[in-house]
Amino acid sequence: MGVTGTVYRGYSRLFGANPHEAALPLDQYASINAFFTRALKPGLRPLAPNAIVSPVDAAVGAFGIVDDDTLVQAKGRTYSLAALLGDRDLAQAFAGGTYTTLYLSPKDYHRIHVPMGGRVTAATYIPGELWPVNVAAVTHVADLFAVNERIVVMLEGEHGGRMAIVPVGATMVVGMTRL
Repeated sequence: MGVTGTVYRGYSRLFGANPHEAALPLDQYASINAFFTRALKPGLRPLAPNAIVSPVDAAVGAFGIVDDDTLVQAKGRTYSLAALLGDRDLAQAFAGGTYTTLYLSPKDYHRIHVPMGGRVTAATYIPGELWPVNVAAVTHVADLFAVNERIVVMLEGEHGGRMAIVPVGATMVVGMTRL
């Protein structure tokens, strides 16, 4: 194995990434970004028909009901859905709906998939900060997800219904404009 393969194997050990899921041999990734956003071997994430699935491999950070434009960031810390979406009218359309915050750690596969049958109807880039999104930052940085760089991706389900997916940038994880 060449130098790059050795580096990515070390990265995998350090962060707990599974290199056996990667579509390519480790020495074929030209950069750390290419490895970080690697494709998986076909068939590793089969989808259930007629279901809404997670758009990413991640840990659940928070979930709940959108209550009066408020989402929970961490215990005792909330933020505004309108601020996250950058659109008060759009936020009102999701009042009373559900939300889930998913955290992609350095070990996770960093591609985002549409979680239901349907189509993307809009994508809006919102510039912002690049705070880390780890547990310490989520606990201590006010309105973290609403101040970091992000893209609001609107989906329309093939059987009706709308969903917003909002990938949020973080320190060392940039390039949101390439989604």
